[in-house]
Amino acid sequence: MQSSTSAPGRYYAARPVKRVRARHGGLPRRVLMFATIVPVGVSIFRDTSVPWMTRTLATALWVLCLIPAFNYLKQDPRVRRPIPFFPAICFLFGLYYTLPLVLGVTDNYYNAPVYPETDYDYPVQLAFLGWIAMVGAYLVTGFLTASRRRPRPVPWNPKLLTRVGFILMFGGIAITGLKSALFSASMLGGMLQFILSVQWLGTGILIILARRGELSHLARNWLRGGFVLTCGMLLAGGNIAPLAMYFAVSGFALWIAQPYFRPRWIAGTAAAALIAIAFRGIVIDYRRTLADTQIELSQRESLKLMVKLLGDRIQAQGAGGAIAHGFEMTAGRSAIMDLFANVARRTPDEIPYWNGETYKSLIGAAVPRVLWPDKPTKDLGQNFGHRYKYLHATNKSTAINLPQMVEFFVNFGGPGVVIGMLIIGFIYGALDNIVNRAGQPMLLSMIGAVILLPLLIIESDFSLVLGGLPLTGAAFYVIWWRLRSSLNASARTSSQPVAAYAQARMVGDRHRAIEAGNG
Repeated sequence: MQSSTSAPGRYYAARPVKRVRARHGGLPRRVLMFATIVPVGVSIFRDTSVPWMTRTLATALWVLCLIPAFNYLKQDPRVRRPIPFFPAICFLFGLYYTLPLVLGVTDNYYNAPVYPETDYDYPVQLAFLGWIAMVGAYLVTGFLTASRRRPRPVPWNPKLLTRVGFILMFGGIAITGLKSALFSASMLGGMLQFILSVQWLGTGILIILARRGELSHLARNWLRGGFVLTCGMLLAGGNIAPLAMYFAVSGFALWIAQPYFRPRWIAGTAAAALIAIAFRGIVIDYRRTLADTQIELSQRESLKLMVKLLGDRIQAQGAGGAIAHGFEMTAGRSAIMDLFANVARRTPDEIPYWNGETYKSLIGAAVPRVLWPDKPTKDLGQNFGHRYKYLHATNKSTAINLPQMVEFFVNFGGPGVVIGMLIIGFIYGALDNIVNRAGQPMLLSMIGAVILLPLLIIESDFSLVLGGLPLTGAAFYVIWWRLRSSLNASARTSSQPVAAYAQARMVGDRHRAIEAGNG
């Protein structure tokens, strides 16, 4: 059992709180300041047909969406929440609903035309009210459900956790590779997503151990190989979203282990984002090729096809052209405010309210398909696309995402947006106080990151994002209980129980554990 009880004490005893905050939050705060100032400057000097008041309100909302991140980074790292979950939610809200308008980018969503002179006024007002409702509910719930008891420490056993991490990581890889042989088509979606989540947990545990200097050189190489293999398998699926989530959970793991950025992380993140965006630009070509050939490809063949299509585009347009095309495709599918504006103009005059129809899929969401084989499949993306004529009547394969806030509107109008965002804020606040408390063990923080990560997909509908939360939460509680029992047992049987429990208290205490890997 490795011990590093002296490192945190030396680090914080020798450095005042202001210097600790400066090291851990300086670079991210500068990046956030840049993300705030540049769009505001663009909104001032770039002319668009969007009314001045509407664009000003969108700009104000963009700035408000960044305030939780500023507040998070300003806090002492020893007492703040280990996962920046709610700041990430607010940032994504601003990114999807306000930033395009702030930058003067309009009418960019696929097959959802918008009249910038009039269509954005009401949706921007609703987005502003919805954000206020969400933040208010989050803060109230956080205050009401906050526990004054300090989280119980859990022993930290690098050897045991290394074994667990590799079992979860490579076990997930093996099961994913054999998914067609192990699961029926009706069970594939939910089971595969849970297996991916468990695999992410294994990867996160290993990344934390590596960041703390507790992995051997050989284990680090196995981690690198497993990471690259997982990225390739996710990319072979022809969908960039799972790959982006895998990168996100890896970033959360790095932050949980030691919460500060290094400049090379920013460069690496930017490079990974550009690669993902370039691949995003050829997803439609990939799916069209599969449809034309009508041949089921293996994962290796699918990956080779993706790489070949990207290579063909780079050869035809150059690397810059391939990335630019990827940006165009990404922006077109991410312009949620354009979709909201189109829906708000046509509802309910042209298309009546759905009156809660979209939430019927929540019935039975907590029942596994293993126990209910005939549980209805979810086809909301198809229904929404055909109801608003974003899809051709003969298109039976494409799904159009129905974002949560837009879903509230198509069901119940403006009041539905405010009430729905209140509900979401309550859920966020309660979950943050359960799995994202200051001072909790790093293992629980990693499990919390895996649970909270799917909630960041705010461009999808309510039941898709939150419907599986009860089952996922219950399953990960069992995993947490089992791992905690094993770690406690290993500490009790250790030849040096005093040192083991001293390290357990250190690791379980966020006030002192940030620099534990330096000991």
